[in-house]
Amino acid sequence: KCSHAVTKMVSEKENTPPRPINAECFFSEFLGMSLKITDAENRTGERAGHHVRWKLHGGSADGDGQAHFGRWSLDSNDHTQHWVHLTLERGRYYTLYISAINKGENNTDIVGPEFSTEVTTVPNEPVEVSAESMGPNEVYVSWRSVGSEDIFLVALCNGSCPPLSQDFFPLLH
Repeated sequence: KCSHAVTKMVSEKENTPPRPINAECFFSEFLGMSLKITDAENRTGERAGHHVRWKLHGGSADGDGQAHFGRWSLDSNDHTQHWVHLTLERGRYYTLYISAINKGENNTDIVGPEFSTEVTTVPNEPVEVSAESMGPNEVYVSWRSVGSEDIFLVALCNGSCPPLSQDFFPLLH
């Protein structure tokens, strides 16, 4: 049997939100990973939140995912900066794709273009760390990790090292 085909024209609607300007990742033991999303001042419509999807690099597709974040109380006075909380596997490398969402007609969402950024999540503490001097400018560092982490920050200091600040957030590339 054959049926008639329906063609639907897809175009950018007048109140489609613009691409977010920036996204920064922060980590705290209490909240986990937080993402601060900065939108354009002119959002061209009624705000309805953000859509975030992520792709895990160097792992299975099971690490990929997405989430829809509606309106929330954690935004700036001018409504250009918003915070969302993500639960991503620690010590892994991801690409995040963030879109702004506006309210459309008849309870629909209008999703804008994506902004992408790459991030490495903070790993669990390494265990059994050892360092061996291989010469005046070379050190061999090895560790056994608690989880699936594949990236660690190693500081080599001449003398005493200052403690890492709580404001340190590792980002790759």
